[in-house]
Amino acid sequence: MRVNGTIPIGAFVGIGIFFETLILLHSKYIAKRPSGTRDTKISNEVAQAMADKIIKDAQEHRKNRQEEE
Repeated sequence: MRVNGTIPIGAFVGIGIFFETLILLHSKYIAKRPSGTRDTKISNEVAQAMADKIIKDAQEHRKNRQEEE
């Protein structure tokens, strides 16, 4: 690639490192990648169980606060 004696070897290596850096930065920060987010859905049974647990915990918390007062 380097034409005989027209570009000093140090400049040739420096230019190569510069372009390699640009390529790496582009691939890391600029290039569009498919998003890793998945649309996970939970069943109605699981959602209801979670809601029931939250309600139960809230009631216990209120009960404990009233006992402390």
